[in-house]
Amino acid sequence: MSKVYNNTAKRGAIETPDKSTQKKITSLIRFDSNQRERVGLDAYIEQWKEGQNQAFFLANVGRTSEDLMKSVFIEKLTARGCEVLLLNDAM
Repeated sequence: MSKVYNNTAKRGAIETPDKSTQKKITSLIRFDSNQRERVGLDAYIEQWKEGQNQAFFLANVGRTSEDLMKSVFIEKLTARGCEVLLLNDAM
């Protein structure tokens, strides 16, 4: 999905009451992370470390991915080999 429509899809996934449609939209959404650009949620979950049972993310709308990567939170999780989603897109 193009970056242009990604934010619209995120909003649609949140506001859609129909669970079936919500799942379809969610499969199209992409996020940047500390390890990859434009990763989908399914691909992100597939890469979880053994025993990981929660998603890691850092949200700060309006900041660049590079700015978020400077966070101590990101540094510590990167050192442990964990992927962290960077949520910085305005919706």
